[in-house]
Amino acid sequence: MKRIAWLAVGLLAAVLIPLVLGGGDIFQRLRTFPFPLLMAMFGMIILCWGLNTLRMRILLGDSARNLSIKRSLGLIMASEFAYCATPGGSGGPLTLMAVLSRNGVGAAKSSAVFATDQLSDLVFFLLGAIDGHAKNLRNVLKPAGGNAIGAFFVFLDLLECQIQGFTKLFLAHTDLEA
Repeated sequence: MKRIAWLAVGLLAAVLIPLVLGGGDIFQRLRTFPFPLLMAMFGMIILCWGLNTLRMRILLGDSARNLSIKRSLGLIMASEFAYCATPGGSGGPLTLMAVLSRNGVGAAKSSAVFATDQLSDLVFFLLGAIDGHAKNLRNVLKPAGGNAIGAFFVFLDLLECQIQGFTKLFLAHTDLEA
């Protein structure tokens, strides 16, 4: 019962903070947001939590015998919320290791699971970045052609903007033109 009370207080605070800070417009925007798109985003979040749960159970191996699927999902959700609630996501790994240790997983194993999880994410995003850059490499060898004139005008425009910014920053009476 005490946990439900804390959950209610947390949810109430999450709703009241925008109102107190003058952000009541967010609720109007939420009402006008397309409901099917909102449900699609919510479904993607649930799917990703499920996939992260399965990935963690695979990384835990035999140590996952003590964890049910439901409990594993709760563990993933707790660590994801801790990532979001703490500065720089510093609470995520600590929450993951603390909850895993409560379920009989040692500190070394939980640290290894977290490190492997982070490394697999890193490899995934690096491969995506490399693939995106590889598609753009074919354009590197093409000459600029007719775009050289356009690029020259953009360069001149940038120089003009920098000169105006310089005069506004360092010279008095920039509003008076000669």
